Amino acid sequence: MIEKCKPLLFKTQHLVFVFLLTMQCVAAQNPESTPPSPYSRYLQCAVPSGGVQIDLNPTTLRWPYEKGKNISYDVRLAQDSTFRSGTIIQQKATPWAMFNPHQKLQAGTWYWQYRKSQGSWSNLYSFQVKQDAVAVVSPTSEDFLSKIPKSHPRLLASKPEIIELRKRKKDADIIQIIKEADAALLQRIPAESEGIATDLIDDELKNKQLVKLASMGLSNQIYDMVYPLSQAFALTGDNRYAQKAIAIGRVVAQWDPKKVTVLSDFGDARCMLSLALIYDTFYDQLADSDKIAFRKGAAIRIKFFYEEWKNNIEVRVLSAHVWQHILHYYFQSAIAIFHDEPNASTWLGYGYELFLARTPILSGNEGGWVNGASYFRMNMETCLDIAMLIKKYTDYDHVNAHPWYKNHIDWLLYGMPPGSNSDGFGDNYERISSPGIEYVAFAMEMAKITQSSKAAWYAATCREYETIDLSQKSILRWFRLTKTNGLPMPAIKKEALPLGQLFQETGVVAMHTHPMDTKNDLMVAMRSSPFGSYGHMMADQNTFNILSKGEKTFYRSGYKVDMNDPHRLGWYKHTKGNNGILMDGQGQPFSTDAFGMLTRFVQNDQLAYVKGDASFAYQSEETKENYGLKKFNRHIVLLQPNTLVIYDELEAEKPVKWSWLIHSHQKIEMDSVNQTFTSQFEKSFGKATLWSSSPVNWNLTGSFEIAAVNVIHRKDEDGDVMEFHDNQWHFKAENPEKTNKIRFLSIIQFSETAKKTAPLKSTDSAGKKEIAFGKWRISATMDPNTFGQLTITNTDNTTEFHATTQSENGPTVLKSQKNGKLQIVEQLDQLPTSMKNLLLYEK
Repeated sequence: MIEKCKPLLFKTQHLVFVFLLTMQCVAAQNPESTPPSPYSRYLQCAVPSGGVQIDLNPTTLRWPYEKGKNISYDVRLAQDSTFRSGTIIQQKATPWAMFNPHQKLQAGTWYWQYRKSQGSWSNLYSFQVKQDAVAVVSPTSEDFLSKIPKSHPRLLASKPEIIELRKRKKDADIIQIIKEADAALLQRIPAESEGIATDLIDDELKNKQLVKLASMGLSNQIYDMVYPLSQAFALTGDNRYAQKAIAIGRVVAQWDPKKVTVLSDFGDARCMLSLALIYDTFYDQLADSDKIAFRKGAAIRIKFFYEEWKNNIEVRVLSAHVWQHILHYYFQSAIAIFHDEPNASTWLGYGYELFLARTPILSGNEGGWVNGASYFRMNMETCLDIAMLIKKYTDYDHVNAHPWYKNHIDWLLYGMPPGSNSDGFGDNYERISSPGIEYVAFAMEMAKITQSSKAAWYAATCREYETIDLSQKSILRWFRLTKTNGLPMPAIKKEALPLGQLFQETGVVAMHTHPMDTKNDLMVAMRSSPFGSYGHMMADQNTFNILSKGEKTFYRSGYKVDMNDPHRLGWYKHTKGNNGILMDGQGQPFSTDAFGMLTRFVQNDQLAYVKGDASFAYQSEETKENYGLKKFNRHIVLLQPNTLVIYDELEAEKPVKWSWLIHSHQKIEMDSVNQTFTSQFEKSFGKATLWSSSPVNWNLTGSFEIAAVNVIHRKDEDGDVMEFHDNQWHFKAENPEKTNKIRFLSIIQFSETAKKTAPLKSTDSAGKKEIAFGKWRISATMDPNTFGQLTITNTDNTTEFHATTQSENGPTVLKSQKNGKLQIVEQLDQLPTSMKNLLLYEK
């Protein structure tokens, strides 16, 4: 179906227009279908294909997997479409649905095919290699495996490395590790039965989670003892640590790997790594019977994960736990028993190929992370440590080769500035109020490895806002001691940054009035993502969050109690809990099908502008939901020094009630007569004025529609039972008479106090709203039956901005006068790369 629309690509440069026409073509041939997602749960198309240009050289080849046992594939790649001449790169009988060529490809057109082994070849697929594609040429897995030494220990540190470590007794990290190991010496070794949940309730879903938590709690106790004990032994050679760790290993090796520990994948993985770590670290102290028991206990769990993952995870859009911790545990465990366990080469080879093929799994090359700031903390060590383990044995530097690592600091700078809360997207936003130890540690390691002055500035500036003792958390602690010790920190250079940064492939933008000065900053972040709503992502396409001086203001609401908790599903993850739009009270489906995109972004030193398109976010083939949305364009403009403009264009197939939502972390005072609402925050005062093309009723509540109740007694990072306070405020503007089209316009100002807010003067003229305040003049077309237009100028004639809608095929124009020179930027809608490729991919 898509192929029939491909010629449109050669008739116009307006890519979003092409995309819409393509989707209309799909719908015309199958009225019940919804647009395909660029990130379906499992890969639907062979990639890359359709002649798409690749960004990295070489690229990974992946294809839709075939279910079944003992499946294997053949794959071949060449510049000759007949595979009869020239270099043919191939792999036979690979048990997973991916192929890394591991060699730089010549510029030009490449062709490839795959087949189920002994079957027929697939269609012929093609892609283009540009001369300037970034070279990311990794060694083969065979080369990697051949460099791993046979001697033990090899995981924490080799014997020569241990000798050097033992000279550094005054290091704060080493002192803390020994303190934790000494505490572990005094701890009781738990019994397997202690991982069985005893506090079950009359709720099947919650009981399932309680069972997992009990199992994980047991394994965490083991891991939290074994890890510092093993490190302390490497640092000191004190046999007390060895004796305790070995005693723990003997207990865990007796546990049935098919019973209690397997009830939690995190827990099972920590048991796996604990046994592997004991086996490798204390190899010379172990009796032969212990070696066998510990190695087998780790191996049976590695094999379990391998059998679950191969021919699956490589083509799945995301399996969060795999990429958060378990792949890292798996990779380390396989290294620990490699050479000693016959199948370890296969298990480790898969982990190696999977990491290189899919990292970073939740981003393009721009540096973002779809699951958000809170959950990235769980991915830090996986992204860094596996890459550095590969470098340790092969000298291949994945961190400095892959552009995502270099660009990632921009995501931190803009999405969670020093001294600030985060942009608010993804699960657990409420559990991270500042960068903290984790992000300072990560930025410091990135600064040392990549020599990024921005990363060094970020880490140093975070410490101006909060007291940071890196040794107090284990994250990246051993990494610092063994992987980057001795690497210099680059010089800190405070570079002037633009107001905003777009991460289009991730679907997030952050805009600031003062991007390097949180104390004076107004920040707005918007999400409209090709990844849709999946896993730890919210149903929040075309939603925004506002922070003033680093404080949450008009910002999403609610709490993550549990993944399947009614409050999370019915409010927190739902569009209702976000600053978005409802249709007849319905939000966006929880599906990768329900996606959005950020299609325009321009800026100068006076304003920053972004356009989000969530026209496909209210329908899903997967969930069988379709609320009849035809268009949802949201335009957000950040104006210096303290103002936001939000302009929404909405259209449906039939008349509906549209709900415009915004939430506040402080009490909202509402004045519907003057069409304003306000909140007094700790550091600033926020005032919003809202207009609409149809009459709307205003509604305000100070309580959640679905209460947040900690039934499973979830604990925070300090081990305290979490409390969920119902103290957030929720505003809704809704048209009582249904309409199929509506426009909303809001201007949100921030000031130190209510008295310092600039007064707005508004008039209506020929279907437009004309507004003047301070130095700014705004004109917005409010008649929903005409093309949407938004014009903004300032009184000193240094900035002139025009945003037109996709329907007109007109560009966004930003004119800037600076130092007597006129600069003009014009931009049409731009599709994310994943969307462009979707038009090209062949089934």
